[in-house]
Amino acid sequence: MNKQTILIVSLVFLNLLSSCTSVNNAKEQDSKQEQATIKDSKKTKNLSKSNDDWIKELIIDEKCIWCTKCARIAPDNFAMDFSTLKAVVISQKNMLSQEVSSSIQVCPVDSIHIV
Repeated sequence: MNKQTILIVSLVFLNLLSSCTSVNNAKEQDSKQEQATIKDSKKTKNLSKSNDDWIKELIIDEKCIWCTKCARIAPDNFAMDFSTLKAVVISQKNMLSQEVSSSIQVCPVDSIHIV
């Protein structure tokens, strides 16, 4: 290999590494923003109510790996979003059902929560 070929290969490799790093940084930033949003939503609940009276919400966090288990077990509550490659909650009804409980238990990355 001549010096020019080595230089080009090195530049391509460095470019690839820097793009991977910027994608990871963007994902970390999105994750931190989503966690802050979840914390803020928990704080805004009516604190004068007892714990039993709190309105509960079914959510899927950023850890979702698109395994499709939740949508197969509880299709009334979950669906697969092909644009984000994540599962999404499509209904808050019957969130305490056996199907939703099973979906929470089988999630391989524990990304389904009732908050």
